[in-house]
Amino acid sequence: MITLIPQQCAKSCAVACIAMITGSTFDQIRSMTDHVPISDYKMGDILESLGHRVVRSMYGNILPDKVHIIAVPSLNIPGAMHSIVLDTHDGEFKVYDPNKGFQGSVYESFEQIRGWGSVLWTIKR
Repeated sequence: MITLIPQQCAKSCAVACIAMITGSTFDQIRSMTDHVPISDYKMGDILESLGHRVVRSMYGNILPDKVHIIAVPSLNIPGAMHSIVLDTHDGEFKVYDPNKGFQGSVYESFEQIRGWGSVLWTIKR
């Protein structure tokens, strides 16, 4: 079960996504990153160091019964990308956007990301 964890600043969506997937706190993951933004590849390294098997998605396929980290165009920072979590268990598509709960931010729904998102990582549980 994934619990939404809001990002704490405009560029901390990856930290919040990793915290959601691992069940860690935002601060626990943030301390692992030396408080700098996380690249796409660094996300996989951190997830694996915390015991999660991940697969870098080459073709962006959304697989059933998996958890994915997806890059989407930011709705809040023009020209930037944003990371969200997509859970496809039980035949549903549940979006966990760390912007939800971050003051003044617009957040994503599955209908908004359909066709626009690029799967970065698939977590194998």
